[in-house]
Amino acid sequence: MRPVKALLHTCCAPCFLHPNRALEELGYDVTGYFYNPNIHPYREFKKRVGAVRQLVEDQDMDIVMEKDYGLDQYMERVYPVIKKGWPRCLECYRLRLERTAQYAKEHGFDVFTTTLLVSPYQEQHIIEKAGLDAARKHDVVYLHQDFSQGYGQAHGEAKEMGLYTQGYCGCVWSEWERYRKK
Repeated sequence: MRPVKALLHTCCAPCFLHPNRALEELGYDVTGYFYNPNIHPYREFKKRVGAVRQLVEDQDMDIVMEKDYGLDQYMERVYPVIKKGWPRCLECYRLRLERTAQYAKEHGFDVFTTTLLVSPYQEQHIIEKAGLDAARKHDVVYLHQDFSQGYGQAHGEAKEMGLYTQGYCGCVWSEWERYRKK
């Protein structure tokens, strides 16, 4: 019997460490999937891409990298939501998880999940809704697992490995909120 193939949406290198390890320990055959058109500015996107590449080379991990910056896709999807005064995160999660689910279906993965579930700063119930919606839309299984217990250790490991660790989720509004608080 072959192992279950899992596609792991990957937001950044530090958050890739624990979910990848946890899924492998459960017997999954894991492939990361980097698709994050929300990241702004472009130099931040490049830093995260570079850190993910460094990690997968150092740790011999499998990953698919969507190379397109994609900020236009993000803005087309999320800006109308913000303009209406609605919360932006659900639409951002939907955008990324729908693409992940589509890729999973097209390339024969059994399940998909996301490294967003490792961060204590992300909203688990909203991620779950976006994941389940994407699974229904693309007829593939969404695996929801709270990975947050591994967040601190993974980020500590990333720093020890010299990987870039960011200070915000990546979107322009998150960056603005971060500096507004200061």
